Amino acid sequence: MSWCKLSDLLPQQDHRILTVRPYRRTYLHQADAGYDWAVGRTFVITTESSPYCGSVVAVDEKHHLKEYGYTHLHIHYNINSAPLEIEL
Repeated sequence: MSWCKLSDLLPQQDHRILTVRPYRRTYLHQADAGYDWAVGRTFVITTESSPYCGSVVAVDEKHHLKEYGYTHLHIHYNINSAPLEIEL
């Protein structure tokens, strides 16, 4: 029997995630946050490793995010809930 790390059992993830939060509001439901993203409301980038941390982003800039290698977006819509993950 050989030993392995638990992380070796997980599938390889080849995606880069950008975290954002709503610009001026919070939501009770994930669907509301997803809807606001889809219709173009603004969100603030909260990924500290991003050079654009603190900048405002919206859905119409999705192609720019893809160019920088981001594949998923996490919307932190409520401090008490898990983030909503959206594939770009």
